[in-house]
Amino acid sequence: YYLPKITNDGKNYINQTYSIIAKVDTHNFTRNINIIKKYKKLLILYNIQDPHNLSSCIKISEAFGIELIIITQTNTSKINTLINNISNGTSLLLKILLVKNINNLINILHNNNFKLIALSIKGDEKPITKLKKFAVLMGSEKNGIKKTIIKQCHYTYKIKTYGLFNSINVAVATAIILNKLT
Repeated sequence: YYLPKITNDGKNYINQTYSIIAKVDTHNFTRNINIIKKYKKLLILYNIQDPHNLSSCIKISEAFGIELIIITQTNTSKINTLINNISNGTSLLLKILLVKNINNLINILHNNNFKLIALSIKGDEKPITKLKKFAVLMGSEKNGIKKTIIKQCHYTYKIKTYGLFNSINVAVATAIILNKLT
């Protein structure tokens, strides 16, 4: 935990630097993939490299009632103090599952009757229906989701856009899809 340093200049000006008063491991990380069975609303963040995007996706997940965030451990921004600060602490509130093998994860999701939903600029623009048990897969900012992974999903959606660009920031896309599903 951090406390702001207060300067003594007669005005009690609060400096933007912080002092550590205690180091506490407050993250809800797990590597136990069987925890999936406890939840119904999941978000998978696949190779999200930008810490601001990762933080925003975490914060958005909390706002829309996502119960478990699954983060791939390779090619992904690490959760640290910066992530905690940008996400306004929501990264400390939500359970986070760290996985190394996305294909193993997908098999477990299928075996536990999750509907796997991927967002892709090549997906369908049909209306999204609300589901009781789902996992939304969001891909990296640069490379999206591998085709071999998309083929394993039940649904592949595209967010309809009307401008010149058909690509939307991953955090914005996360907010849009979760708003439609929850």
